[in-house]
Amino acid sequence: MMQRASLAQLNPKNQRLAPVLAASFFTLLWIFTLGPGVYLSEPPTLGHWHYIAFSAVCHALADRTYLYDGIQMAVNSRCFGIFSGLMWGAWLHALIPLFAVWLETIWPKRLAWVALGWFGVQVIDVAGNQIGWWVNTLDSRAILGFGFGLFLVYSIQEAFQISNKHNIKSHLTHV
Repeated sequence: MMQRASLAQLNPKNQRLAPVLAASFFTLLWIFTLGPGVYLSEPPTLGHWHYIAFSAVCHALADRTYLYDGIQMAVNSRCFGIFSGLMWGAWLHALIPLFAVWLETIWPKRLAWVALGWFGVQVIDVAGNQIGWWVNTLDSRAILGFGFGLFLVYSIQEAFQISNKHNIKSHLTHV
């Protein structure tokens, strides 16, 4: 059964606004990852809402976490890299349509595989650190996280992508 497209989905203005709204959401989320150092001058207790909000998705061990203005951030360096990649990837998609079109036409289904590949690199990196082959730094964790987040945003976008051609065709055949 074909789904009928709503007029909101067919409106080009809405299609341009959605990536900007998504990028704005990821920017707000990124700001929250900076933790309470953004607005507090003294370190809060570990029960502060920033730490609680992210505790389900990311640990923030003190030795693996950047400091913002002398106060521990809400997420560790790897998660900070992931959230940074999500934010920058969303803005690239929203503000540079040519970049988004290039990715969607050249790499349509491969983006999820690239994100999975970056995840595999994360696993190897963690395993190598645990075995003692090398020692991760905050920056190396953040850089690897950034690459994963950058491609993850395109995998998320691909999962929610609705073909404009299908929507228009469906709308015209059912009117």
